[in-house]
Amino acid sequence: GGGAAPLLGCIGRVKYYPYVCGVTRPVFVDRQALDAYEAACATESEMERIAVENKDDDRLLAYGDEGETRIRAFLDARQTRARKSETPDEGDTVQHSHPFLRRFTAEWVWAGVCWHSVGVLERKHMHTQAVERLKVLLESGLSVNRRGKWYNRLTINLHTNLNDTQQALDYAVQGLKESHMGRGDRVELAKRARRLATALVQTQMKNDRHKNKQTQKKK
Repeated sequence: GGGAAPLLGCIGRVKYYPYVCGVTRPVFVDRQALDAYEAACATESEMERIAVENKDDDRLLAYGDEGETRIRAFLDARQTRARKSETPDEGDTVQHSHPFLRRFTAEWVWAGVCWHSVGVLERKHMHTQAVERLKVLLESGLSVNRRGKWYNRLTINLHTNLNDTQQALDYAVQGLKESHMGRGDRVELAKRARRLATALVQTQMKNDRHKNKQTQKKK
């Protein structure tokens, strides 16, 4: 099995290709970044503990609100940097644009905190807030592996809970254009987009029939 491979390598029964790990930049730009990351991780761990042990929704919502505030501050700072730079992509720092190092930023962890709170908002029937939080997460560009789930959840809330089928379809199409999405999430989103398009067509046909009836009555 996979667990035996390192042991076999140590005793010389299995050989691995030689490689060298080259560190081109530090994981954390300074001590402040490390402290912020650890604080965010502590909050996420506490949130997960509460969700399992006592399900204190008020505290979970408070953590989620704090996470959204942090992500919005991150977005504002990125827009400020982008305005000062001639290159649009310069709005992101090196850490946040790096495919691996961005996992070790406080904002990446806060994005997870926000995501964990979406389910609580839905249980509380706070669907408008859930939609806005999911939009903020998608705008952040953080937690790329979760974007498929965010798109799917957003379209469900828009269509089922807020009765905004057109906007739900728009976001479904937007999500399908993205390349960084798991196969399962993409298939699910594609199926949902088809159902949303069908629902819009049926609604339009129903409205047209109603208008025709009203016109005939006036005649």
